[in-house]
Amino acid sequence: MLLKHKKRTNLTKNYQEEINLHKSQLKIIVQPKYDEASNFYENISIVELNKRCGFIDKKGNTIIDYIYPMANRFSEGLASVLIGNKFGYINKQNEVIIEPQFLLAGNFSNGLAKVVIKDTFGFINKQGDMVIEPRYQRAFDFEVGLSAVEVNGKYGYINLKGNYIIEPKLESFLIFSEGFAAIKYEDKYGYIDGSGHLTVEPQFDSARQFSEGLAAVKVNNKWGYINYKGEMIVEPEYDWAFDFSENMASVELNGKYGFINRESEMVVEPQYSQTGDFIQGLAIVRVNNFLGYINKTGQLQIEPQFDRAYVFSDDFARVKINDRYLYINRLGKIAFNEELDRAYDLFNKAALVMIKGKWGFIGLVDNY
Repeated sequence: MLLKHKKRTNLTKNYQEEINLHKSQLKIIVQPKYDEASNFYENISIVELNKRCGFIDKKGNTIIDYIYPMANRFSEGLASVLIGNKFGYINKQNEVIIEPQFLLAGNFSNGLAKVVIKDTFGFINKQGDMVIEPRYQRAFDFEVGLSAVEVNGKYGYINLKGNYIIEPKLESFLIFSEGFAAIKYEDKYGYIDGSGHLTVEPQFDSARQFSEGLAAVKVNNKWGYINYKGEMIVEPEYDWAFDFSENMASVELNGKYGFINRESEMVVEPQYSQTGDFIQGLAIVRVNNFLGYINKTGQLQIEPQFDRAYVFSDDFARVKINDRYLYINRLGKIAFNEELDRAYDLFNKAALVMIKGKWGFIGLVDNY
């Protein structure tokens, strides 16, 4: 199969990079033999064989045997596992650090993990002490020292001591990004910082998270962008707006998508029915029912030929032609050519793939 790509016009500037890309290939790093598998976190993956979960490293070595009916990923050195009918926590040597006693047990973040006892959420520390008593209908992982919690259908924020920074009165919220989170109060959106202070008063019809210092907000049915202070940097004139990525953002005008820069200049005119974020210098675009990739000048770098296409990660992207998954590099060259049943993006330099009904991993040849 020959994939089409544009030749570079300036080989001198990125000559070595292009040579490296031509050489870049993916290979199987963990043989496909698992019934289920997950991405690597802290260089460890949960895998399942015969309905039992164990843990492997990036070379496929079993570091914890297949003995658990259910398991969650390692976070801050600990993983929750099902022992009997309750969850507890083990370390990477498979030593039980926190005895099984919870109906559900989440990942550690900021030194605390959410757990469920009698249908309510609380938080424990790494010694298993209940530092925030179970009293919430829902709870979310701590970010920047705050956790969103639900009480009687409303959301608030608590700190690491369980004290309310914002009382449960919010209608919804977005996760923290760049130290700020969008919140909804009385049908309007504003922003709070990591101390729970309201930095931008609720005034917008809708809002997105901050990315590269700007957040898309909706005013009178049009989208623009504000900075951390709530100042309108890009006036609301677009029908839709996506997050900034690599100093470019996709926006919609009259049913077509193009790209603007931070100065609100239209760098790529609205002409596409679908676009994606710029990642590693390339963005997905749809042309005549097929997906390809453009560079930041708007030139097609990899011709539209894919039924599905995904963002680049570690210089590779997964694509689909007819019923076949492939991985390509940023020149559009095929980097992995074996038959794949299913495939995922590279994450921490490894990609989860299914071959002949079993899960394994592929990775960059130079890294393994």
